[in-house]
Parts: sequence; structure tokens; C-alpha cells
Amino acid sequence: MIITTCTPQTHLAQLELIETVFHPRMRHRYPWLLSEHNLAHRFVALNGDKVVGALNYWTDEVTLDGVMVTVASIGAVATHPDYRHQGIASQLLDYAEQVMRDEKVDVVVISGSIDLYLHYGAERLSSVLTFEIPPMERSITVVPTQVKHVAQLKVMYDQNPYRFLRTERQMMELIEATSVPSNWMNTTILTVMDKNTPKAYAVVTRRPNKPGAWIREFGGDPTVLEPLAFHLKQELHVQRVIIELIHNDPLVPVLSQKGWSVVEEPMESTVKVLDFESLVNQLKPRWILINPKLEDFQVHQTQDTVTFKLGHDELTTDARSAQRILFGPWLDHVDGNHPILAQLKGIVPIPWVYPSNLNYQ
Repeated sequence: MIITTCTPQTHLAQLELIETVFHPRMRHRYPWLLSEHNLAHRFVALNGDKVVGALNYWTDEVTLDGVMVTVASIGAVATHPDYRHQGIASQLLDYAEQVMRDEKVDVVVISGSIDLYLHYGAERLSSVLTFEIPPMERSITVVPTQVKHVAQLKVMYDQNPYRFLRTERQMMELIEATSVPSNWMNTTILTVMDKNTPKAYAVVTRRPNKPGAWIREFGGDPTVLEPLAFHLKQELHVQRVIIELIHNDPLVPVLSQKGWSVVEEPMESTVKVLDFESLVNQLKPRWILINPKLEDFQVHQTQDTVTFKLGHDELTTDARSAQRILFGPWLDHVDGNHPILAQLKGIVPIPWVYPSNLNYQ
């Protein structure tokens, strides 16, 4: 078995495997990830000349309230059914990680939370809050997002302090890609108009295993959510309209005050920090503004061991537990009463980007 980088010669065979395992329009739903222009970040397992395994990632810059972090998003991990349970996907993950380290990637985000990724060393990325939106009848216009709406949509998207950096052209490409149907969901990107003025956009999905309509990304004026829910219930004939938000989304405190029904659960995506020192050093100036006592905060990493230092206090733990500390909110494997963690209260879990839809490729 050979693990290697995808080439123009193996490009189509890799796509065929991915589309056999997932669904036949994967290349259209993930045009950047699975592009020939991204061959340096696409990997295959070869048994002779046959492609029997695949893994891909796309690198992006993420802004976390003005702090730039380099992120690799892994997706379309596939193994031929006849070659499963042989460790192929694990070998692909290890191979890809070395390339990421050479490229100075700070954080890896993986679309999924299966045992494979947890065994690889990734941890669940934050938590998701799902609010059920009560419908309210009000005169609004809801239309599929068109090219003429994209400039205003990007303005609304950029209001979120935690996001991937996107141009208008990229936004349009992602709108088209996200709208491609798949086996597990159908997605529509809608623009909400009030008196011919775009007020918000919403990425709305229907999933066979989950009843109702799910708003998995929203930007703009939150006052249109209730009339949007009324519209979706009427148009889609659904009983419930849900909005799904990462824990640090600016909308969370706004909606929490409304008293809507809410459920918090682990996110389906996982995260692995490749360079704790680099990540913390980038975020530290923002942390100091929140808590000046973190001026002397340091992180040191030696292979799988991470040490947090602050003054005379020191906390040494394994990398997985360190990821729980940074991305939380689950601290079940560390001492939650440690004085360093007390100083990090309000800093962690690190505010992050919801890795889906227009935020994920």
C-alpha cells in the first residue's frame, strides 16, 4: 500500500471513489476542495494502480475577532469498501498532517466526529445551540439568493467577528456549491427582503433524518427570524424551524433573552491543534485585553505534552486535554479548579467559526 499525493493521473480515480462512497455530485458541492488546483492537498492510497483511499484538505485564513489563524479543513475522507479496517484512513491522516505542519497550519478542522478522528487525536469542536424559532406573521419577501444580492450578503457575513475570509466571487461560488443536493441534505440560500432592501440571508437545510427546516447559517437583522420561520413553515409545510449556532455566535445572547426553546449539544466537527505555541501566541494579545494578568502566560509543547505556565503556576497535560481546555467547554480530564484555568475563565473556550455552509469548503 502506497500513501502519496494525488496527481493529474489519479485525480479522476480519486473523485470516482469519493463519489461512490458519498454521493455522485461531491465535486460540485466541494469545488475548491476537490479541484485539480488543490492536488497538493489531496492524497490517495494506492494498491498497485488502484485508488483505494482518499483524503483532502483546503487551507483558509480565519479571523477570530481580528486575529488571523491558518486552518486546514479536512473532508471527503473515503476508503474503498473492500479495503476498510486496514488503517488506510489513519495513514492518510498522518501523511496529510506532515504536509500541514510543513505549511505552518495552526489548526485542523475535520467534518465529522467519528472514532477515526478521535483516535487520530482530534477533539470535539465546541458546542452547538439549537433554538426553535416561534413563527410570527409579518410582511417580508423571501427569495433565493441571486448574484445581485451577493455584495450585500457579504456585508452581512462580514459583520460576524468569527469567520473565514471570503471575496464576493468566492461567496457566489459557495452559494452555488452549497445548493447542490446531497444524500443527507438539501440546502437553499435565501435572501430576506423588507421593502425591497436585503435585511438578512439564511442557509436553510432539510435533512431526511431530522424533521423540520434548519437554519444553519444566518447573517443580518435578527428581527426577521420570526417572520422567516412563519414563511418557511408555510412554504415547506414543516412543523418546526430551528436555527443552529456555535456557542460564541453573537446571536446566542440575543436569542437567549427571548426565552426560546434551546438545546446545547456537541458539534459534529472535530479539531486538532498542530502548534499550540503558535496558536496561543497569535491569540494572546486579544486575551490580555480581557485579562491583563495573562501578560506572562506561556504555552510549551513537546510532542504530545503541553505545558501552560502563568507566574509560578504550571499545568502539564496531554495534547487532547489541552485541546479540551482551549476549545471546551468540557474539562472532564483536567483540574477545573487549577489557578491557571481560573485566569482563563472568559477566554476559553476559544470563540470559533461554525464550520459549515459558506464557512466550509
